[in-house]
Amino acid sequence: MQNSFVYKYYLDALRALAVTFVFLFHLNKDYFSFGFIGVDIFFVISGYVITQSLFQYKFINNKISFLNFYSKRFLRLFPALIVMLFLFLIFYLLFTSWSDFELQITIKSLFSSVFALSNFYFFNNLDQFDYFLIHDHSIPLIHTWSLSIEEQFYFFYPFILIFIFHFFKKDKNFINILIIFLLSIFLISFLIFISNFKLSHFYLPFGRVWELILGCLLFIFTNNYISKNINKSLVYLLILIGILIIFVNLNNFFLTKEKLLILISVIITSLIIIFNYLIPKLIYENKFINLFGKASYSIYLYHMPTIYFMNIFFTGLNFYFFSIIISIFFSLISFKFIEPIRYNRILLEIFPRIVKFSVVLVLILILSIHSFYELKVRNLVYNVIVKTNYFANIYNINKKSISNRILRKWELDVDECINRYESFKRSTYLNCIKSDFKNNDLFFLVGDSYGLHFINTIANIPSIKNLYYARLDNKNFKTNDNTDSTFNLLNHYNKIKSKFKQSKTIVVSINYPLKLDSKKLEQFLSKFKENEKIIFIAPHEVINSDKKCNLDIYNPLDTCRAQINYDKNIKIIKILEKLKENKNIFIYDFKPKFCKKNICYNYLSAEDKYVFTDAFAHITKEFAEFLSEDFNEFLKKVQKSQ
Repeated sequence: MQNSFVYKYYLDALRALAVTFVFLFHLNKDYFSFGFIGVDIFFVISGYVITQSLFQYKFINNKISFLNFYSKRFLRLFPALIVMLFLFLIFYLLFTSWSDFELQITIKSLFSSVFALSNFYFFNNLDQFDYFLIHDHSIPLIHTWSLSIEEQFYFFYPFILIFIFHFFKKDKNFINILIIFLLSIFLISFLIFISNFKLSHFYLPFGRVWELILGCLLFIFTNNYISKNINKSLVYLLILIGILIIFVNLNNFFLTKEKLLILISVIITSLIIIFNYLIPKLIYENKFINLFGKASYSIYLYHMPTIYFMNIFFTGLNFYFFSIIISIFFSLISFKFIEPIRYNRILLEIFPRIVKFSVVLVLILILSIHSFYELKVRNLVYNVIVKTNYFANIYNINKKSISNRILRKWELDVDECINRYESFKRSTYLNCIKSDFKNNDLFFLVGDSYGLHFINTIANIPSIKNLYYARLDNKNFKTNDNTDSTFNLLNHYNKIKSKFKQSKTIVVSINYPLKLDSKKLEQFLSKFKENEKIIFIAPHEVINSDKKCNLDIYNPLDTCRAQINYDKNIKIIKILEKLKENKNIFIYDFKPKFCKKNICYNYLSAEDKYVFTDAFAHITKEFAEFLSEDFNEFLKKVQKSQ
């Protein structure tokens, strides 16, 4: 029986392959667009080894222990994860230029990864975290989504086994009832995966559990000791029923290119596990491959944060070289000194105390997160972080590098104000940037990420003494969308404007939806008084941006160019122009600053300014500041027109 539970060395070769795929995908999505399937290979392997661990304990002790399982899982996953997150946070605060908004989403993704919820956090904020649309390696902890799915599975899977074991203790009954449960869950999850339901999203566990379950079933079916207790007729019947159910639902299939690649990778992984004896020993007994596979967890943890930092400091071949070398360096240290904690018998024995401590720690963290939104606590932390980031910006030896210049956008160093009106929850977001109540002119900037990137433009105009930023989602003005989240924004504005007796200017900067609803815009504008000036930042949509717009080995965005999306821009501007007939409305268009005729450039050679941090979407800090003088001249014209 013991031979049935021996370590499977060929799995290390699979792990090495999986982590290589993911690493290459995150290094360069253009060349290795298939690399995300490495995560799916990991899912199948995880289901396999977890089932082996649980069954080994069951057949040795004739029981399934929650405590034993969670002790091993906790010590396997969390020490290395916590150390990585701690190191990442230190480097992040010291050596990067980030904005208030970026700091929030990074800290939230860090906390959510600790609690195995990062996949849900990313899913709830897809405008920032769409896995296949993230460019320039800008989300350092995006890879933790898959760890969260595995941890969520580890939480529920033992419950199923213990429940079945409690009622069906005989080996034969236990195995067959378990197979019925697993095949049922597999079928439900697989149907969700191949559908177009919201639950089937890439980040969510509902359409991914089937991969982990498949790994569980592969262990059960391929293990000689266990498989002899399987009722094969029952299994064949269940598989036939499953195939028929899938066949009946063919009309609901929604197979994208990504889903097809996932299916292919899972099938190949399953075949390798089933026919592992055909794999030449030369492959999985190779010391390098074996080490790479065993260290795959640490490599997975460190590769994405390392890529994030290397992208800031290096370009071209240096970026790829140092990303690989430094990732492996930290990974091997983690594998050698942190991961072995899971074998510590003393820790396993005192784990019940660790669990109690962890519960207390979780409660403290939850209270800390809540307190972070309490203004006094939040601003205390905020001021410390601002000073730290200021230090980083001054002493960052590579701050003038192309990649660092491009990545710098809405920065904290222009945020000079702290007051009781501020709120830092997404739904009620309000940030005071500048405040001087001796001056009676108010600028109230509203918008989504396009509003954030315009903060520097307004904040760097000396004559503007009072500036607030509030979130305004563009979906509020989208046709066939019933969203109306303007209540909090308007409530903020009404409270603040009462403090100002003279000029009040509202600046609207959003990523205008393709189907912009003019009636919804009119309803929004009707909430403001006629003596309140409203400035719309015109759209700057482009099309046909060339391949040089990617920060790759050859072209660090300085030769990037694109064509104006004339149709969309003019359509939106016509809607805004029509609104001017009834309101005190103005339109500021900064496209002429980076476009000549119909061709737009990401780099202005005469001014030595990089315009965008990404493919013609968000402007850099240096370009935003460059716009300040022009925007100030525009404001003077607005003032004269009154």
